[in-house]
Amino acid sequence: IWQIVDAMSWAGIKIVTVRHEQSGVYAAEAYSKITGKPGIAFATVGPGTANIVSAVQQAYLSRSPLIVLLGGHEIQVDRLYTTIQEAYAPDMMTGITKWTQRVVHPSQYKQFVTRAFKEALSYPKGPVVLEFSLDGLWTPIPPAAQPSVFGEHAKYRPHWLEGEIDRPLSPGADPALVERVVDLIHKAERPLIYAGDGVHWSNAAPELVEFAELSQIPMTNRRIARGAMPEVHPLFFPSRAGKGLIKEADLLIT
Repeated sequence: IWQIVDAMSWAGIKIVTVRHEQSGVYAAEAYSKITGKPGIAFATVGPGTANIVSAVQQAYLSRSPLIVLLGGHEIQVDRLYTTIQEAYAPDMMTGITKWTQRVVHPSQYKQFVTRAFKEALSYPKGPVVLEFSLDGLWTPIPPAAQPSVFGEHAKYRPHWLEGEIDRPLSPGADPALVERVVDLIHKAERPLIYAGDGVHWSNAAPELVEFAELSQIPMTNRRIARGAMPEVHPLFFPSRAGKGLIKEADLLIT
């Protein structure tokens, strides 16, 4: 992975080193939660990859947007166990990430890195892992006009988010479903707002409080949505009390 780290350093990207790969991923997750932007972490092939598994799983359960860059062994020795620190990130990470991809040729880098950011930032957010094979890192980039499967990727779009990378991606809502939800809220006798991670990632705390006050619907929360509504607010119930309210509610708004 040092080739990528060296390139980041030359590009002026600030690199924060830690004493254990797991700590690096935890730090990247903290960065993502505080800034709303994807956190970036990296680890070397083999033991480095294995060391981050629990931290990546935590990011997956927390729906935190991360981009994890991993080193990888040469693809020509797959399953031969004749190279140092042979490991397979897709086998370890697929179940605990939104997407894990092995990248084996430099012409794939732009497309897969761009897609990694899109996958991590699309709701529900989550970690994405890219494993870069060692032989790919040593391969010269072919000309863009080269007529081969490894030429410049047709689906790559530079600056696809411009300066909006910290703004949440939204697919929008079906107007018919929105109308149905409004009808359900008006007809409910004991509605309850159960705020979750999406409130934080969408920066929607003020709008949520305004909605609760206008509709006079009580609210409880969980995980990173804590703090969306002040705990002293008359409509707020802490999560312990909220568990009892959920059982009594005839409509749960999440």
